[in-house]
Amino acid sequence: MIGSYAMTRYLSNKHSSSLLLLVSCIFVGTVSDPWFAAAFTVPALLLAWQSDKWFAITAPSRRTLLRGIIVAFIVGRLVYSAGGAAGIFSGQTIHFASPAQAPHQALLLMESIGIVFHLYPLPDSIFSWVTWVIYATSIVIVGLAGYRLRTALSGPEKILLSLFGISAAVMATAFIVTNFVSGVISARYIINIYYIGIVAFCTFSHRLWMSPSPLRWAVIALVTGYAILAGFAAQDTKNCGSTPTPALLKACTIS
Repeated sequence: MIGSYAMTRYLSNKHSSSLLLLVSCIFVGTVSDPWFAAAFTVPALLLAWQSDKWFAITAPSRRTLLRGIIVAFIVGRLVYSAGGAAGIFSGQTIHFASPAQAPHQALLLMESIGIVFHLYPLPDSIFSWVTWVIYATSIVIVGLAGYRLRTALSGPEKILLSLFGISAAVMATAFIVTNFVSGVISARYIINIYYIGIVAFCTFSHRLWMSPSPLRWAVIALVTGYAILAGFAAQDTKNCGSTPTPALLKACTIS
């Protein structure tokens, strides 16, 4: 989130210390976690590449931003590789999945997204099905309503949601095509998508509430859906100590 804040400030033409904060986050993230490249560095680089077309940023500022991200990543990777050779870090290398593995990992991605959003495993009772439908419907309603009001977003909101959207897409792609996946427990690699969803829905709900549109009632759907989600989460936490079943193990994987 610190890196996202710095990126938003820089693209909002508040350059004072935002670039230093951004490159520091990229360097530290690159050294500490190979997955950080998919979660933040690559999305930040892609957003910076398109920044002069999407946002009001000058060409020199864009070039400075691109150079800062690239240099911070390269230096971070060199430090990580040196640390791996010295036995300080794990030294995990990134490989691509085989064409035969990719379809399986794509299915695992959909299953993992369902787990982190508490949409999977599917309910096993009538009451659970009712709450599941209400929750899923609230997600769809707020998402569609927010998309219709996307032009009402402020500059920083557009920057932040653009970065998060690219991040979600890059993480999903990396989940399919790299060697990070080792089963349903790998859903932890896309947990950020859940938090991205929360930020997006809260931003859209704020815009809906502030607009004169009759779509304001969608905010109520959002609150209802997430209240139900909180109930599901509490129930899952409570049940994680009970007799394990395949479905329960999947439900408790993220905890």
